[in-house]
Amino acid sequence: MLAQTWQNLEVLVVDDGSTDGGETQAVAASYGDQIRYIHKPNGGVASALNVGIREMKGEYFSWLSHDDLYRSEKVAAQVEALRGLSRPAIAFSDFVLIDRFGQLLHEVPVTNQIAPSDNPVWHVMEGMLNGCALLIPRICFEVAGTFDESLPTTQDYQLWFRMSRHFRFVPVPGYLVQSRQHPDQGSRDGRHLDEANVLWMEMLAEITGDRRDRIAASDTRLLARLRRTASYMAPMRGAANWLESWACEIRARQRLTVVVSGSRLEDGLTLRARLEAEGYGAVSLLFALKAGDAGPTAIAREIATMGRLGAVLPLSDGFSWVDVLRRLGDALDDSDLVLLWEGAAPPCGSVLAARIDPVLSGEVEVALSSNTFGTVFGPFAGAVARIGLMRSALERGVDAEGWGWVQQIAFCGDVLVLPSDGMSVEEQVVAAGDERPARSGPQPLSAAEARNRPHFPMGAPCLALVTDSSREARLYARLLAEQVSRSVRVLIVSRMQDGRLNVEGHGRGVKPDPLQVIGIDPVELGSMLRDWGVARVDLIGLSWPTGTLEPLLDALSLPFDVTLLASEGITRTSRHGPRLAEALGRAERVLVPAPELAETLRSKCPSLHFEEVPLPGLPSPRHVAARSFRNGPDGRCRILTFANAIGPEQLRLIDEVCRLIDERELPFSVTALGCVPHLLPGCLRRRSLLLAEPPAEGALMDYVGATRAQLLWLPSEDPVSAALLARQATRTALPVLATGCGSPARELARHLRALVLVDPAAEEVISALTHLANETAAADGDDAAPGPDTSSFDPRRYLNWLETDGAA
Repeated sequence: MLAQTWQNLEVLVVDDGSTDGGETQAVAASYGDQIRYIHKPNGGVASALNVGIREMKGEYFSWLSHDDLYRSEKVAAQVEALRGLSRPAIAFSDFVLIDRFGQLLHEVPVTNQIAPSDNPVWHVMEGMLNGCALLIPRICFEVAGTFDESLPTTQDYQLWFRMSRHFRFVPVPGYLVQSRQHPDQGSRDGRHLDEANVLWMEMLAEITGDRRDRIAASDTRLLARLRRTASYMAPMRGAANWLESWACEIRARQRLTVVVSGSRLEDGLTLRARLEAEGYGAVSLLFALKAGDAGPTAIAREIATMGRLGAVLPLSDGFSWVDVLRRLGDALDDSDLVLLWEGAAPPCGSVLAARIDPVLSGEVEVALSSNTFGTVFGPFAGAVARIGLMRSALERGVDAEGWGWVQQIAFCGDVLVLPSDGMSVEEQVVAAGDERPARSGPQPLSAAEARNRPHFPMGAPCLALVTDSSREARLYARLLAEQVSRSVRVLIVSRMQDGRLNVEGHGRGVKPDPLQVIGIDPVELGSMLRDWGVARVDLIGLSWPTGTLEPLLDALSLPFDVTLLASEGITRTSRHGPRLAEALGRAERVLVPAPELAETLRSKCPSLHFEEVPLPGLPSPRHVAARSFRNGPDGRCRILTFANAIGPEQLRLIDEVCRLIDERELPFSVTALGCVPHLLPGCLRRRSLLLAEPPAEGALMDYVGATRAQLLWLPSEDPVSAALLARQATRTALPVLATGCGSPARELARHLRALVLVDPAAEEVISALTHLANETAAADGDDAAPGPDTSSFDPRRYLNWLETDGAA
């Protein structure tokens, strides 16, 4: 920093609570009056930056992290770029990534990626900004505010997003910053994805809401641009689900005509069904029939009988493909979007959407299959196009000799050309008879194959968290792994509903790719864990099939703990009595994360010692309710609730609340997640209630994104389940209402907008929902600090076996 060629420079060194016995202060003092040293209590990156902003005397702010480097001309080049502008703007430059030893990893060119005419928000959404590569005028902070001190890892991009509402980002080419990458960075912390999910959902909500008209000409064009961020957004499944949900809403408003050649009624109905499953809501069928095909009247009668919107376009036998397209042009409007289907079996919906969406959004005007020439639609067989473009192509003489037909069509509009064989890999799979695209994710392995895939470096202390098939056990294991994986390498082994084992690793040096193991019995699992180098096991949950738990405990031959969750611990100890008590007696610890449950278990099994432990995992330090989250497209507040693991009392409460919402026409809609076999019949008649069965492995943040929820309702009658769900809910940054038992109160103590109602009536729930929705609206932009952290989980106490086992 002191080597900058720009001489009029003030250097502030902010010490954010260093604990090195004064060494940092001594080093700073050695620079004399070249720098100004400021010491403060530890408060995180954002608080240190804000102190620097408050203390700065200059007109521009440039931030340098302690482990990054500037080129000597960085400040001078950026100041010169900004001084000639008529309005305030923010300068940004290219940068390089280096490792902890200063070796070059790769260059990141960003200054030439976005057109100067584009809205500034795209610099943020497409990841073009490195905080240390910016130069920010003081006035930008006066207008947009400073860093949000409640955000440990996303405080920078949240501020850049706010600044993009008011200021341009000006490119200053050149690799002016070296940004160091190392495993201890805050952005690599396990909670970073939760925080990033919330930020991205907030940004998407604002972009598709209040700021949409200033960013894109239409929803479809905005969707096309947002899809360019898909790779950047990929790790944040909640935000990705949010975008896909909004895409389905856009598709539902678009008119699409599927034109099917001949009398292939089944193909037409299949295409329509798959498009509807992808969210296209206004799909009509048009069957182009020649005299030799089945009678038009018969086809029309069948369509009418099945209640499907469709029609018949009669064609003469002598029509060429040019005549057919002209006939279509006469029958449809220029703005109509058509999918012309001829010959091949219908592909899956995602393949169809990949063809349609680029045309729908205006990104291109036609999607063609190269080297495909149909007898009915000619070069447009399998194409998606606007009728107006097809008219223009015919007027130009697309059938003339000389230029290829793709080049001729390209003169009329932008063209997307599909693979040369006209089919993607997924389409080829479908044509071969499998209607599902190739599976993604871990491929199942046999026990023998899995045994040869160790997750840990040899000699490292390893902990295996072995869970039953319950959602609560898997969630507990992930929260626990998140908190202890800095001290010990962790393997989560989860039994799935179908009997498979899912294996995932956490911690330094652990292979991140999950495994799925099939056909393994309890005895094999015990020996496999030993082969993988596991030193200790925590068996979480007791909901195992009859005859498998005891053999598993016998086969472990490792020190183990047992963690009992929810009422299943009481049920199994009551049912199996002495036999289970004997097995549990071999455990070094029997851990119970709920005082109520521990008290009941002690009365059932007085010979066993049950150790009470707090729930693991830290809740998010922040609550945010984005203003544009409040209203759905129908003006309703979207509520997400859970109906898969609750008793009849809470189900009746959900039914009664939705009845009141319908009768009073209140601005709420409720999405209930879960398979509910004992659902009350009345629920099916509630207009305000949408039932959805979630995938087994989804996290709460994923569901929040998929439903674009604005408020969470957590009904529960089990203390541990309620507390676990509440702990997850604090990370979503949404208002929370918990009903049933009172356990969530402790977990929600830090949450700025949460209510806990024990055994409430429906009227009380309606009042609470209204209060939370109104409070969210009133508190938009409120930066109040969260409550005190009530978590007292101590990783060192939990891992005391490291010392006793000599594994440390």
